[in-house]
Amino acid sequence: MSHASGQTGANGDGHHAAHGSYKSYIVGFILSVILTVVPFWMVMSDIGDLQLKLGVIFTFGAAQILVHIHYFLHVDLKAEQGWQAMSLIFTGVILFIVVVGSLWVMYHLHSNMMPAHFGHDHGGHSAQIQQDSDRHGAHDHVSHASENHH
Repeated sequence: MSHASGQTGANGDGHHAAHGSYKSYIVGFILSVILTVVPFWMVMSDIGDLQLKLGVIFTFGAAQILVHIHYFLHVDLKAEQGWQAMSLIFTGVILFIVVVGSLWVMYHLHSNMMPAHFGHDHGGHSAQIQQDSDRHGAHDHVSHASENHH
């Protein structure tokens, strides 16, 4: 069996079968529109609480990624395209590690702060630095230097 005959579709058109049919593009387009319109409609019409909206947005977004990969990029698990699926899985694992790791770091950021930062409000740290510099006469040195310069 030659390479060309391996890509031949049911209708004998190997090029057309390898890149998808008109029907598969229409199905992919319709699914993409549905997966876009439903979350948009939920947000714009203020249906459901925030958790439900976020759940629908992320679920439909993930489904849309899969629709695009299957219907438009034509990546599947067939033997001749297995390397595409493996690279896609590797990319997904790396992306998962980066996103989950970043969220974990941001979630635990407060508990991992240095002890010197506790006890200050959000503007307290910069106010403390300003008070320390006023106490040590940092502004006097700057004003004397500018007077000597003139």
